[in-house]
Amino acid sequence: MGKIKQKLDRIVPNAGQRERDRTPRLVNVCSACGHDSAAADPLILDEGSRIHRSHTQNPNSGFYRG
Repeated sequence: MGKIKQKLDRIVPNAGQRERDRTPRLVNVCSACGHDSAAADPLILDEGSRIHRSHTQNPNSGFYRG
């Protein structure tokens, strides 16, 4: 688990996401679709932006990396 924790510690929001984080109502909102995080579809950091995990798993999404 030590190596995984080290990798996670290096994942940081990009400048645009840090700007969004200054607005409390946007902290838990997806940068891609504007919807809130959900237990079934949590937000993750992808290239520094918070987006729903499902965006990275959908081949029709611009965030998919199959």
